[in-house]
Amino acid sequence: MIAADLPFNHLVAVYQAARGDETAVKAILSRTGFAAAVQAQWPVIERELGFVKNWLEKYAPASVKFAVQDKLPEVALASEQHAFLQALAAGIEAAAEFDGQGMHDAIYAAAEQTGVKPATAFVALYRVILGQDSGPKAGWFLASLERDWLIKRLRLQA
Repeated sequence: MIAADLPFNHLVAVYQAARGDETAVKAILSRTGFAAAVQAQWPVIERELGFVKNWLEKYAPASVKFAVQDKLPEVALASEQHAFLQALAAGIEAAAEFDGQGMHDAIYAAAEQTGVKPATAFVALYRVILGQDSGPKAGWFLASLERDWLIKRLRLQA
């Protein structure tokens, strides 16, 4: 049984964002609105991580799998995508904190501010973080990442 109110797809994304590190999984879940579940049901969640790992290795479709890149991937970005990433970094830096919905809203605000179509904006995000053109739901995924690291990555510094 998975922890109550903790969607499996979110746990899959968090596990991958944390690179399988249980301490990081705990921190990300807490940061993304599941602190109560972590506190009350950590043994159940911890057991589920083994199932998540097995599912990813053996059964998950390629479209679900991703890996946060340690180094900035060498990717092609248009000038408007660069502008979008800079605007998003500034928006994240100016805000106190974002949950998934807040990050989602910030992505669309930065896209609108820079005149970038949302699809083009999302491709830029996934390219600089994952080295691929698609990935998990962007708002919740970006909210799961460490804020200072994310700002640096969006500024194409790391």
